[in-house]
Amino acid sequence: MAREEHGSEPIWFLSPLKTLKLFVSGVAIITSVGYLTNNFVLPAIANKKIAKERSLEEEENLEKYADIEIKYNRYVDSIAAAIKDNGLAGSVMDAFAAYSLMQEAGYMSLGYGFDYDLPVAELSNNYGISIVYGEGMSRNQSANLCRVLKALGYECGLVWGELTADKRQDEANFMMVYVVDGKDIYLLNPVDSSIYLRDIRGNYHSIYPDQESVFYPIKDADIQAGYSRDNKAFYHNFSDDYSSYLNFKTPFLESLEKAKKKRINFYRYERDTLEKLEEDLIDEIDESLLSNQEVLVSADAKKLSL
Repeated sequence: MAREEHGSEPIWFLSPLKTLKLFVSGVAIITSVGYLTNNFVLPAIANKKIAKERSLEEEENLEKYADIEIKYNRYVDSIAAAIKDNGLAGSVMDAFAAYSLMQEAGYMSLGYGFDYDLPVAELSNNYGISIVYGEGMSRNQSANLCRVLKALGYECGLVWGELTADKRQDEANFMMVYVVDGKDIYLLNPVDSSIYLRDIRGNYHSIYPDQESVFYPIKDADIQAGYSRDNKAFYHNFSDDYSSYLNFKTPFLESLEKAKKKRINFYRYERDTLEKLEEDLIDEIDESLLSNQEVLVSADAKKLSL
């Protein structure tokens, strides 16, 4: 079964042709397509059918859980405002550095903490809601980051792929955010606060050479997840930026230093402004999602191998 890198727990891995509603310990999830693998890569017609089924499900969730979406949007807009107010919204790297600091420090999670772990709650149309609880896997962290970047006006999207330092298994086990930065297109990984650049073969490497894991985008997984239309810019990128990774690493390190100097401001913003929105969002999720026994997933979720 596919596993996300940088974590010992298996990701949810649901057959794209079945809807699984599990009742297992503390994780709420509503999805029929789930996390995808090339073992399920089907002809183009089947991929489109899966994408359509997922789209219908997401539309249903948007309507059914509209109040969650409203409060989540307020939460996202407030994170974006914190980045803007501290003068770090002017570039993708500054914004990503600020976001990374806030997430790692727990300044966008109720309780001042964040763990790379299975989410407390998520929806198939909104993986990002789990961040407010201080927990989330790559899909949750990437979805939330993408929403914040969009709120700041940047063109970005979600990309499924395989992140591994070992032999490829052709399994989509990890999600990153692609972003258009002027003439450049690259990936952001909020799990390790790193930028990933394309090599001549179309694979992506961290700007930190000591990180041996390589990210292999899997387009079929994006098609099945319904992301392919939004990801056209990403899949039409044929650059070889990794050969000049220092051109990206140096300015990003400078952005991280700028963000660190604003740390106390982010702490105060979370305490004075964002915390109330976090409480409102959690109350709404608890009331309209986690209280619904039909969509509760829990029991031995962390032990399941699907």
